[in-house]
Amino acid sequence: MLFACSKSNRAYKKLNGTFQIVEYRYQSPEGFSYFPTTTGSVFFESHEEADNAYSLSISYSHPQINGSRTEAGIYTINDEVTNLMVTPIVNGSKQDVMNHAIHVLTQNDLKIEYLDSLGARHFYVFEK
Repeated sequence: MLFACSKSNRAYKKLNGTFQIVEYRYQSPEGFSYFPTTTGSVFFESHEEADNAYSLSISYSHPQINGSRTEAGIYTINDEVTNLMVTPIVNGSKQDVMNHAIHVLTQNDLKIEYLDSLGARHFYVFEK
């Protein structure tokens, strides 16, 4: 008998590990794009019998925008592998789910997009 591995299970296996950020693009609600100098990484840990954990630490610098994003929490992937939902955990409390569109997910590459509450788009490109 042949057993198939679901698409989302394969995606969890691909995410397992550390990805370094290689590009970050910020697109303002007005449509202006900025490509700041960016450093950092994201780590994903998949568990079959517990919550999937992640930790993210990136910083970026550009004359128009500067900042950082550091967080840790849990994540899930939808069955169609089109969305990565991260839930930051701060002081033991789950925060609002942040839905990221998955544009590319391979064993070595991850490209995601996040639309924030102000209408700005954040595009992240990671490599293992």
